[in-house]
Amino acid sequence: AIKSYAEVLSSIGLGINDAALMSQLAPSVQKAKKSGRSRTGVIDASLIEASFPTNSANENIDPAWREAINESKHVWSAGPFGKKEELLQLDSFVDWFGQCRPTVLGKEGVAMAADTGERALANILLAAAQEDFDQGQDESESEDASVDGKRKNWVDGVGEARLDEDNLSLYMRFSEGADEDCNWQADGFADLTKHKHQARLYGSELASLEATTSSVDEGEEGKVRLLYDLVYNDGAPRERATGVAIEVSRGGHLDVGMLHSSDDRARQRCTVEMWYHLPQAHLMTDEIILMRRSLFYEENNDVSKLCLPDERHNTLWELAVLPTGLLELRTGAGSVVTSAMFIKDNEDGLDGLVSWEREDGGGGWNHVCVTFSSMEQDSPSQVSASVLMNGVTVVPNALLSVDPFGLTSEDVHQDDIDDALEKSILIFGIGPSAGFRLTDIRVWACQRSEEDVQMMMYEYLKDAEMKRKFKVNIRKSSTGMLAPPARLAQPERKKFALSPPKTSQANRTPPRSTSDDDGFGVDEVKFEPTPPRLTPDDDGFGVDEVKFEQTFAAFNEIEPVQNQPSEPSSDDVVEQEEVQVLEDSTSSEPELVSPFEVVLSDLLSTKVKSSAAAAIIRGPPAARHFGGNRGGLASVHTNFGIKPDGVGPIAISGPDKSLVFFSDRDPPGRTYPIGASGAVLSDIMDENYSEYMCCFLAREKRMIIFELTRKTVVVELQMKTKLNFWRYLPPEAHGGELAFVLITPIGGFYWKPLENPPRPRQVWKRSAELESKKVITYEEGGSNGQSGADARSTVALLLVSSPVSSDANVEAYCISMDGESSQLLVSDDVQGAALCRPPTPDASSAYFLPFVVTVQNNYETSQLVLTVEDLTQDSSDGKSLVRGVTLASAILDLTDVSNESFAPPPMSMGSSPEVLVCCNQDFIVAVIRSRGLVFAYDFTTDLMESGGQSLSLVGKHELGRYVVDAAIRPIGDNQVELVTLLRESNDSKDGRIATIII
Repeated sequence: AIKSYAEVLSSIGLGINDAALMSQLAPSVQKAKKSGRSRTGVIDASLIEASFPTNSANENIDPAWREAINESKHVWSAGPFGKKEELLQLDSFVDWFGQCRPTVLGKEGVAMAADTGERALANILLAAAQEDFDQGQDESESEDASVDGKRKNWVDGVGEARLDEDNLSLYMRFSEGADEDCNWQADGFADLTKHKHQARLYGSELASLEATTSSVDEGEEGKVRLLYDLVYNDGAPRERATGVAIEVSRGGHLDVGMLHSSDDRARQRCTVEMWYHLPQAHLMTDEIILMRRSLFYEENNDVSKLCLPDERHNTLWELAVLPTGLLELRTGAGSVVTSAMFIKDNEDGLDGLVSWEREDGGGGWNHVCVTFSSMEQDSPSQVSASVLMNGVTVVPNALLSVDPFGLTSEDVHQDDIDDALEKSILIFGIGPSAGFRLTDIRVWACQRSEEDVQMMMYEYLKDAEMKRKFKVNIRKSSTGMLAPPARLAQPERKKFALSPPKTSQANRTPPRSTSDDDGFGVDEVKFEPTPPRLTPDDDGFGVDEVKFEQTFAAFNEIEPVQNQPSEPSSDDVVEQEEVQVLEDSTSSEPELVSPFEVVLSDLLSTKVKSSAAAAIIRGPPAARHFGGNRGGLASVHTNFGIKPDGVGPIAISGPDKSLVFFSDRDPPGRTYPIGASGAVLSDIMDENYSEYMCCFLAREKRMIIFELTRKTVVVELQMKTKLNFWRYLPPEAHGGELAFVLITPIGGFYWKPLENPPRPRQVWKRSAELESKKVITYEEGGSNGQSGADARSTVALLLVSSPVSSDANVEAYCISMDGESSQLLVSDDVQGAALCRPPTPDASSAYFLPFVVTVQNNYETSQLVLTVEDLTQDSSDGKSLVRGVTLASAILDLTDVSNESFAPPPMSMGSSPEVLVCCNQDFIVAVIRSRGLVFAYDFTTDLMESGGQSLSLVGKHELGRYVVDAAIRPIGDNQVELVTLLRESNDSKDGRIATIII
């Protein structure tokens, strides 16, 4: 390398003073700056500049170096004597030196090459290289064309969406039954998703479409596509092809879940779910294939061969319900799992059984969900599968072999798999028995979680919503020009959102979010220009200080629905309200002979729409309809509403709005533009009539608190864990403040939204006995003897059961609220239980533990016994709860009442417990739900001190209907009001409110 300016000159035979000859050097040597000519500089610019002597005086610099050279006129650019074709070929600066005759370009160079034979040799070498290149190019293009030909029909982006609803691949509600002109027997059924698959029905002569009898939202005419059941009134012979078949092409939207390489990782998961109804057990003699995926080759385009229940030679996988009541998932490669293989033994029977239709016509509906994932497997033919029954996992992560060639094989190439799966068929409902029904089929290109399945299994999806068609009249103006169409009023629901409306960035502080091992993160909305700093705490919750100024202004206030709505203007498009209240009319039901004053309301369907009535009967998820018992707390409650608190409103939620139903208001319902998966409401909290609604958004796993009077968004909470149960806590349970209890797999948490910061605080932990148990009811009682903000409850009562079997025993546990979380098993087989405030004058101001009221079945005498027991603390440590003495007991006498039993309707929380126990003041009420019986007892201090019968029967009453839920509240001294929600005997989706004065 040339290291200095002197070395550059000496290398060409020049001295330092021979600068006049410098102009003969190439431009890349003459100047350091980049030239316009496309010539590679062979000497580093910094080196050349460093070689020049530094002299601040410009007079010592040769004039040739002071001005930039016009390189376009230089001999190195113009060529010798202006002949560019004779430019020297300078491959490198160093190679140029010492050559007697450099290579010449242009005409002269070509002639010279021809004379020496150089051109002929170059042509030979070029032809050989071109031949090799063309041959390799042809082979590469052939391979690329083969690969492209196989994947040219593959759909991009399948399974890659962030939200589950955007990964929906198939959705069928059999809505063709609502169209009398639709020939669904021949045309089949339409997919409601944007993918527009078409399903074909085999065995159509055996089937019919009927309005659904399931508990899934049936839709709304004109807004949501109606839900119909595919019904088989006659059983299908085994040799008859039956089922709903959908073609699955390789690389299509339904080609998900298995047999994909890591290059298509997003396709390696799927979820398939459906509702089906089984007849009575004795009518089902053969298995029914609920769902099956089979390969379609060697069939001569005859899909019917794949719809035979006993033909499995091309089956990839199938899920069958057996006559024994178990579900069996099996593959063509020989893997088999059943719904009982992964369940612990139950003393009362085998868990994991399906529901059969009962003799009274009730029951029989089941929800099944199968998830597949091959993401964690080494081979594409290995897949992990889970089966969920009614939202509960009964087969967790079973490893199956799914081979397109029938048996487990090794070294199967992905190309062979793609060829075998070029076309396959997904089939539902093969080999049905008489009375079999199926409906609401969903296929997702993702793996749905258990809680997501539970939250949406009863709800319709957004793809079922019908697009509105607007008629636009275009009027001509007087000038002959077309006038612009009148602006259409936008539907109200388009203005609403699940979270507060966005404001400008200058006025909005970004919400902050934190999370911790307890599974919560708190998001809050603050509309201040300066964001507050995050305040960490020991429990890991970081919360911003908030000032809640944002309101529902953009939501528009929804007023109570009037009995006579005004007619809409002809120029506007007005959306029908969810709640339509009709004029009150006197119930035609005759009053039953009773010692109580009983008021029976009109049917819910006369007050709200039938779909809303069905949702009210079904109830909110993971919560009781009316909230739960409050009778064990201190009697220091202050009422701000028109009626005393104790009976909570029922909130039913949808994707766009929520309806709140009040049992004691006229009109009974109000709609709010708040979309959610579920909601619970507080009491009226102050003289300003502040009322709060806590909404749970299952997809986003968020909770939002809304203040309904001022239309204000209060706070948001990010859930990082599963929510098992939730309810509003009365103010006397926690210092007279707004509080909700959230029960997770970890334990119970208090969430006080108005606290600063509003961070959930754990108040008790689950013991090993409570792990994996389903929470049925929750309440608190007792008092720590403090007043004001320091007041606290002392005991929590939980009723829990097995999360799998609906017939499992109900267990009652008491948990201390002193931070120790000592847990006491009150009973492992209880029909119902509640907490009761001791009937003493100081129960409102002194420390006390509540009494425990239980109803248990005496199996020796077949009688229900109501018992009142005392709770005490263990004398050894003063913290652990122990059972005290039995204070009183009474037998629920059923000898003089009707033996009629009523079937329960579909409910989110199930039919447990069998007996609802409600306590208030000195009254204890037991309600036998399936018999519709109400027993009221008086439990007073005088009776206790006299040493006689402690429980005095006030009276009993037959309601003649199944009792969905019940709650009690005081209406005066020594007088209470029991409010019950009843299921109508001839309609499982309708009911009434019955009010009983005791």
